[in-house]
Amino acid sequence: MMHSLPKYLLISLMLGFFGPLAAEDYVIEVPVKLERLMNDVGEVMVTCEAINTDEDVIGSGQQKAPIRGGAFDDKLTVSFDADYGKNPHDATRYRCIMRLRQVSGREYTIPQSTEEEPDWPIWARAKAGTELVYQVEGELATDEAPAAPAPE
Repeated sequence: MMHSLPKYLLISLMLGFFGPLAAEDYVIEVPVKLERLMNDVGEVMVTCEAINTDEDVIGSGQQKAPIRGGAFDDKLTVSFDADYGKNPHDATRYRCIMRLRQVSGREYTIPQSTEEEPDWPIWARAKAGTELVYQVEGELATDEAPAAPAPE
């Protein structure tokens, strides 16, 4: 008599086989704190780039999150790989930019301060006197070589 595998086990085995083979080259956590936004703002998006010393983009990715009640206070994790044909170890820095989208819109807009852009859409302008940080940059952490096993 022949026994067959249960269907759920077979599906699990198939999903495990066809799952991702490797982790992303870059994982960047970006803390985002937004408060007192107009109800017209519906989503935040953070786009990050891994760049080399010549400012060439080695890879990029983005993460989006809904905004509810005019506020958002969480970390967005942006995970991505180096672009095809580029060496992920060539990147030395990252740059991340935050954009907002209206509930009824399709396009994302970089917020601006009222003083800098008085004609900017009102839903994407920071109130006068508010500290506005929509871009962050920094050094990428370098992978450390694994430690040699201790002699026995």
